[in-house]
Amino acid sequence: MIEAALHEAAKHLIRAAGQDERLSPREFRQKLDAISGEMRDLTDALYRFVVEIDKQGANHITERDIEQAVLRVKQDIFPKFVISEYVIDEEAHGEIQEMAPRSGVTLAHQLYQTAQMALVLPPSQVYNYISAYAEGLVFDALGSEGAHPIEAVRIEANLSVLNRETFAQALGLEADKPSEVIERWRDGDSFLPLFPQQQPYYELAEQAEALVDTMTENLRQIVVAVIGEDNYDVSSEHPVYVLGLAADGSLVGFKSIVIWT
Repeated sequence: MIEAALHEAAKHLIRAAGQDERLSPREFRQKLDAISGEMRDLTDALYRFVVEIDKQGANHITERDIEQAVLRVKQDIFPKFVISEYVIDEEAHGEIQEMAPRSGVTLAHQLYQTAQMALVLPPSQVYNYISAYAEGLVFDALGSEGAHPIEAVRIEANLSVLNRETFAQALGLEADKPSEVIERWRDGDSFLPLFPQQQPYYELAEQAEALVDTMTENLRQIVVAVIGEDNYDVSSEHPVYVLGLAADGSLVGFKSIVIWT
């Protein structure tokens, strides 16, 4: 699995080379723009690794250089992973950093991330599961003055990191509008275990647990965000999103409303 991901990233680099069979920085950037999700990050990490160990500069990268870098990864990085978990210990971490100070550890980490994401469901399927589980469930947290139904949501994006800035960009929020300010932002890991307890019936709690399992097993960097300044001039109803990054960099999860008066 991890080896297949490495070879796929290498193919992206090789195919990006022009007629002169050299991969220029411009060709690399164009190729990177056409890739999404974890594979985009892995391809980027592999390219930087090739440039660093080749030592001739980014304008001199050839297909042979890429193939040699892949062989180096197999020989010098793969053996340092704990096979069952793709984890690297502290000593191996230092050895990789010595080999490629700027890019080695980043590449190793991205190989791990890609291997993990290869085990998850496709984003469309994650959305479909959440849609099915969402029926009848409510959001009743963050001091809301009422429980409101939830709705599955998927937002097309190409993100590798989910933070306030990338979230706002994906939703098209404008920070200078009080109704579009991100008022609350918290880690989903602390919220999701409590979500089943918010449901009014035991049967719904089990259903909520299935939804939570779907999200935690298939999404990463899950967050809870409430939109709109908390003041009387905006609105007492605030959209709330519980979203995480899917394998393709899109945002998947559910949304609802909190009431603050």
